[in-house]
Amino acid sequence: LVQNDTLSTLIEVTGVQINSTGSGLEILLETTEGEALSPSISTEGNNLIIEISNTILALPTGNEFRETNPGEGITEIEITQVDDSTIRLTVTGENQAPSAEVIPSEENLVLEVTPEAIPQTEFDEEIELVVTAEAQEDYFVPDASTATRTEAPILEVPQSVQVIPQEVLEDQQVTSLDESLRNVSGVFGGTTEGTGFRFSIRGFQRASVLQDGFDISASDNLGRSGFQTFAEVANLERIEVLKGPSSILYGELNPGGVINLVTKKPLPEPFVEAELAVGSRNFVEPRIDLSGPLTSDDSLLYRVNA
Repeated sequence: LVQNDTLSTLIEVTGVQINSTGSGLEILLETTEGEALSPSISTEGNNLIIEISNTILALPTGNEFRETNPGEGITEIEITQVDDSTIRLTVTGENQAPSAEVIPSEENLVLEVTPEAIPQTEFDEEIELVVTAEAQEDYFVPDASTATRTEAPILEVPQSVQVIPQEVLEDQQVTSLDESLRNVSGVFGGTTEGTGFRFSIRGFQRASVLQDGFDISASDNLGRSGFQTFAEVANLERIEVLKGPSSILYGELNPGGVINLVTKKPLPEPFVEAELAVGSRNFVEPRIDLSGPLTSDDSLLYRVNA
């Protein structure tokens, strides 16, 4: 009599429905009279285990239910009768145990099952690396005037021309023409007893030094040309070196080439710059650079370097 009373209180599960949702699966256990079930949820390995007491399986297909690969991340759903009054719902995840949430319902049992995503390790993470850069054109001088006496693209000039731009002179903090020309291959300078320099290009001595295309070289005590007194580099925009016999363009027969000092040009906008260079052996060199318009229509400009 006691056993019959116990069986009469058991809830029968008569149907199982599995529906796909946006995040996983919805599992619905149908009962005979729409009675609510009380599940106990736990996990073991890749398995989500849900045990429901006071319940028996009464499915049309028997006392066992199984479905493989019901959804993404879930490999199997199985419902079995554990004992006379308990059924077990096992949901196996592909990589780890899914999570489950009981959806409130006065009838039947509704479970929202979501497969757990695998946390990516630092080695599996995809890193998007964006590199931005700005083209450095400060040291690039596209045109030169020494080879043709007019501004012309260096790439279109058949002669060998090498240019030292103003940015190089400023970055290297050069104080003499000799230091500047160390940037040019094949050009060597030597002092003349502390009174100036004499330069050689491609092994030919006494190369002439020009300023804006005009020869400023002097002759030494023996009447030899190519002598250059200490020149100021603070007022230079760039230094151009024309190598080879094209130096005849300036009336020179020195086959080594010529050195042309291109001075700074006046600017249409007001410009003021002051510097003070201090070094060893009591070296002190103040510099000032002024430029701007003299008229309101910018038709007359000035520039002063000292």
